[in-house]
Amino acid sequence: MVQFKPNDYIASIEYDKSFLHFMCNTDSLYRDILSQIHDLGAEFGKNESGKGKKMIVEYSSPNIAKSFHVGHLRSTIIGTFLANLYRACGWEVTSMNYLGDWGTQVRFPVRFPIHLSKWV
Repeated sequence: MVQFKPNDYIASIEYDKSFLHFMCNTDSLYRDILSQIHDLGAEFGKNESGKGKKMIVEYSSPNIAKSFHVGHLRSTIIGTFLANLYRACGWEVTSMNYLGDWGTQVRFPVRFPIHLSKWV
């Protein structure tokens, strides 16, 4: 069996039943990652893995008959994150709002005049 020799990035490796635990030298990792971020600036994390591919990210629309709360922002935050992530990977991303939550507040005003017209 070969003994592991620590290096700048991995301090040690431990075997525990069926798992391997890697202990990192965080100082080396932080230094290298921060220097890459500094050197690349706004280009850090970008690649061309999605070049030529297209995607649509649909954001849900809150139900207009219910109170608006912070939970409604969840899909917008997740959708924006995914759109930004895919754009950084070269995808052509189209973001749109999905206006599909039409509940009884819309159905009754539309149906009522139709039913009323039978008696007029």
